[in-house]
Amino acid sequence: MKQKNEKTQAWVRSWLQTLAVERNLSRHTILAYRAEVNRFITWLREEKDSCPITAGKSDVAQYLSLLGQVGLSRSSQRRCYAALRSFYLFGQMEGWSTLDLSQGISVPRLQRTLPTVLSVHQIERLLDQPDLATPLGIRDRTTLELLYSSGMRASECVTLSLETLSLKDQTLRVYGKGGKVRMLPIGTPARQWLSKYLTEARPLLLKGRVSPFIFIVRGGKPLSRITLWHMVKKYARRAGLGEKVSPHTLRHSYATHLLEGGADLRVVQELLGHVSITTTQIYTHLDRDYLMEVHRQFHPRA
Repeated sequence: MKQKNEKTQAWVRSWLQTLAVERNLSRHTILAYRAEVNRFITWLREEKDSCPITAGKSDVAQYLSLLGQVGLSRSSQRRCYAALRSFYLFGQMEGWSTLDLSQGISVPRLQRTLPTVLSVHQIERLLDQPDLATPLGIRDRTTLELLYSSGMRASECVTLSLETLSLKDQTLRVYGKGGKVRMLPIGTPARQWLSKYLTEARPLLLKGRVSPFIFIVRGGKPLSRITLWHMVKKYARRAGLGEKVSPHTLRHSYATHLLEGGADLRVVQELLGHVSITTTQIYTHLDRDYLMEVHRQFHPRA
């Protein structure tokens, strides 16, 4: 059994390295996948006196069924299945296992829920909340403007660097999931607030230090996703918008308002950076000037 455990650990290490280097998955996804596979390995050892090398499809099916029985959400069950499927697919390719999880495994479907979307009036109320007499207030107003103007993910926003921004062209170069790059237009209000923030507030927050990041806290460290999340929550409460508003709400609102204004669904998909087998088959890469023109024509704060 000791030899099988050593082989299993070698398999896990090789798989994780492939996820990082060849598939270029985010650190968050890799950590989540590693945790899921390690929990499965522990269950096999403690409940089955087995290991992934000798496990069968029935073991995986039983394990996934148990996850549902103990109250794990459907999305968590599906994430576990995705991790195990990736793990065993790599195992097949490298000769660690012959188990194929692509078929014959029952996984619960996700229950689709409608995302929270703010009206244009509610967006205006949210944007009016930061205290513009302080550097942090200017930073926060600029951040909210940019999130709504561009439809960026929170993770994309906090990792923005100065070199990715062109105020002259009103564009941002954004690094999305899987390291994929897309160019986003930003509205005139967002450009104006960025200019004000970069010239007036950011130098005060830096306190003489240097940082490549656009959005920072006092001392020059980059704004974190948690801080951004709490920021949006705080201003949403002040605006009387409830507890369900998050940075992703601005992204949903951005897309909804563009579509309500008449923008083409394919353009919105491109702007959001939704990349999958389905979407890449539906539409081809769109010209940057065309994307910017659609944004200017249909976005409420273009």
